[in-house]
Amino acid sequence: ALAAALGGPLAAQTAQPFGALAGGIDHFQAGRYDDALAAFRGIALSTPDDPQKPAATFWLAKTQLAVGRIDDAAAGLSHYLATWPKAADRAEAVYLQGRILHQQEDFEAALQVFPAFLEEYPSSPFSANAWFWSAESLYGLGRLEEALAAAESQPDSKRARDRLLTAVVDIAVEDRRRASTLQFDPVVV
Repeated sequence: ALAAALGGPLAAQTAQPFGALAGGIDHFQAGRYDDALAAFRGIALSTPDDPQKPAATFWLAKTQLAVGRIDDAAAGLSHYLATWPKAADRAEAVYLQGRILHQQEDFEAALQVFPAFLEEYPSSPFSANAWFWSAESLYGLGRLEEALAAAESQPDSKRARDRLLTAVVDIAVEDRRRASTLQFDPVVV
């Protein structure tokens, strides 16, 4: 599911890919991640003045995330953002950092990244997702009321609100089930 979400309208942000970079993006979008990794790695390891190196480094990290190599993706995105702070895919890279932190269950850190992302990129195509993952991070910390408030604070947050409400109902049902199994009849002697 994450791999599918990563392939959306994102390719348009990378400026004019050509050659191996364009081929790597095609491989990525077709789900041929091994081929995409090879293409992006070749460019990322190329000479420092290769104009496609920033984009290839970004796409390499994104592909690593798609195949579940989360720690490699995190390191790659950190390198990308530190080396090319004004690169074309910066907004998506910051958003993906938050997603990685959430996947690593570092919800506190994710709650630092997503609000900063929303402040810097309020009209990003990833804004609604950032709101959703902020609410999910609050939920992950057990801060249910804050999570519901965060989900309800955005007009486009139906997905987050519905998921969090379902989770709250599930928790209430589980609490009732536990309470009923803990009750017992007194033993008469």
